Amino acid sequence: MDRNKIRKKIIFWNFFVWLFLIIALYQSYAVYFVDLTSTKSKWVGLFAGAVAVLFASVRILENLFYGDKNDSIQKIGNYFYNGALVFFRSQIKFLFIFAVLIFWFLFKKIGVSFLICFIFGIITFLFSYFISVFMCSKTIIRVVKAIEESGTLASKMALNSGVVSSFMGVGVSLCVVTILFHLYKDYQTINGFLLGASFACLFGCVCSAIIKKSASCALGVVSGHVADIDLYDKRSPVLLLNGLSKIIFNVGSVSSDMLLTFCAILIASMTIGAFAYNLMGCFLPIVICAGGVFASVLSILLMKINKVQNYFKIFYFSIIKAVVILAIISFYCIKIWIPDGIGLFYSILVGLFSSVLVCFVGFKYLNGYSKAVKKVANVAISGFVPAFLQTLQESFMSLFLPAVLISLNIILSFLLAEGIESPLFGIYGIALSILSMISTMGVVLCINNFSVILNSSGEVIESYENNDVKVKAQELYFGGATYSSVIFGKNFFDISAILSSILVFIAYTFVAELEMIDVLNPYVLGSLFIGVSLPFLYIAFILSGVNNISKRLVFESKKQFRNYPQILRFEMRPDYEKCIDIASLNSIIQVVFYTMLIVIIFVFIALYLKSEAVGGLVIGAILSSSCLLFFAGSSSFIARSAKKFLRKEYENSNLSDEYAVLIQNDEVFNSIKELFIPTIKSLIKFLAILLLTLAPLFM
Repeated sequence: MDRNKIRKKIIFWNFFVWLFLIIALYQSYAVYFVDLTSTKSKWVGLFAGAVAVLFASVRILENLFYGDKNDSIQKIGNYFYNGALVFFRSQIKFLFIFAVLIFWFLFKKIGVSFLICFIFGIITFLFSYFISVFMCSKTIIRVVKAIEESGTLASKMALNSGVVSSFMGVGVSLCVVTILFHLYKDYQTINGFLLGASFACLFGCVCSAIIKKSASCALGVVSGHVADIDLYDKRSPVLLLNGLSKIIFNVGSVSSDMLLTFCAILIASMTIGAFAYNLMGCFLPIVICAGGVFASVLSILLMKINKVQNYFKIFYFSIIKAVVILAIISFYCIKIWIPDGIGLFYSILVGLFSSVLVCFVGFKYLNGYSKAVKKVANVAISGFVPAFLQTLQESFMSLFLPAVLISLNIILSFLLAEGIESPLFGIYGIALSILSMISTMGVVLCINNFSVILNSSGEVIESYENNDVKVKAQELYFGGATYSSVIFGKNFFDISAILSSILVFIAYTFVAELEMIDVLNPYVLGSLFIGVSLPFLYIAFILSGVNNISKRLVFESKKQFRNYPQILRFEMRPDYEKCIDIASLNSIIQVVFYTMLIVIIFVFIALYLKSEAVGGLVIGAILSSSCLLFFAGSSSFIARSAKKFLRKEYENSNLSDEYAVLIQNDEVFNSIKELFIPTIKSLIKFLAILLLTLAPLFM
């Protein structure tokens, strides 16, 4: 596309971004200064969603404007994209079949409106996943090429892709939820959107985790045993699948997972608000989320990356800007709609402060210069087992602080919202606190995706023949500061997932009319222990799936080498698409089968032991999953940070044995992270959402 045409389109779409921002400000002015009973602001969620979508569209055009016209670069980008589409099409087919199977149940038991929302949830999340994969596949190779021209240009392209993959999904989801809310005005009906979204997210994230680990295992076997080739030799039939899973699925899975967290907290807050403040309490969470979108957009607009800088400082101050803007908006909203609810505003401040604190604490504990990382690096001289045990020790110790942060957030929000005098308002304060924390997700997710894209580009550059490009990449801190930026959002993502599940569970207690869950009840106690074991059972299923798929990939590679010996002589291209098809098809089949086993356990307890027992099942799963989440994430980042820390020493000294030990240590804990985190997050949110949406059937 001609650059002049792209420039005109950028100006055109930028005009609409500012137009919608001005309209939203005018509506706020009309409500506050003209008519306090005005209903003009009821569509503010739609305007905020439109601003996010338009803002992301402008960034797509900017990447096209900066994009390289080199046909070979475009061809490689398309190659990655077409490979990802093989998986995407398989996922759509199975989701369609699954939707048809449950169509009758939803239609007969719950209603047409719920079914419509369910379909919208699936479509919205498939769209978000597709956009993330599309932008990542089109950007990574271009970023590598852009480094030859300018490091600043490469950073801008990566940041634009991060904006698109985070804001596009948030904008579309906020628009859809706002429309459905004003269309049905029933929180139980809107829960259908959440159920459809959780199905799509579960399949996407868990399948991606299985494919990623299966490809990594198969790639090592193929290069080490099946054929005498390098690990990243283009003759390996698994090479493209491994590249797709490491580069593309990282962004798609994280984006869709966080988007589900965002929607779960929003709709659960609306459900609790309906009990606390009727329709206005149901509407206020949409307004706060809209304010979070505006704050995130303004924060990204104020973010400037013009030269080699301290990424941590830039990103940290970007989040602080978003938090300050959202705090002002929240105070304004509470003062208008709930004048006597100043305690709710204090609860919101607790959530906003927690979002800043969580990011800061996670970075300080897990970066390459922390005490925990240095201890692991120093123990490496004693061998693999001491390094492994030291990593375990530091990981177990890291469990306590996030748990304290979660508990303090819940307790302080409850107390500041005057929960002692009115427990219902106190619980609503907890909901708004968690909601305000996740409302800044656009900035944190943008930072994460930006860092993943730059890190992935750095991996591509490692095999690049041009040494000048490698030097420029090192100047941009590829693999260093960008890796630290991934650490930046680690605790934020984990704590958000746990808090979303807890909030959905609280919403369930209101819908199911449960005043309390008696732990001494033998049915509840038994269900609680079953719930604690469910995440471990599901992970065992997933590990079995990884083993089966990696075997199939190795057999397929052997078959291709045996039937087409020209591949090893560089005379024929391997059939990469066949490996992608095998992995995508089998991963989806196994996820469907394993998920149905979990659902059967869930439904059995719900039907025969009733609402209190199934609540115990879910809360048990949430508690055990919380520990697994913090352990898996912390152990992996500590192990990798220790490896990166010693790598700098290794480059200038004789520490090859210690470095090899830390490489092994990193591989072990990275495998745990890649399988545990997406699986556990998706499972606990799926169970909590299933509990909330089907609550009327268990009463």
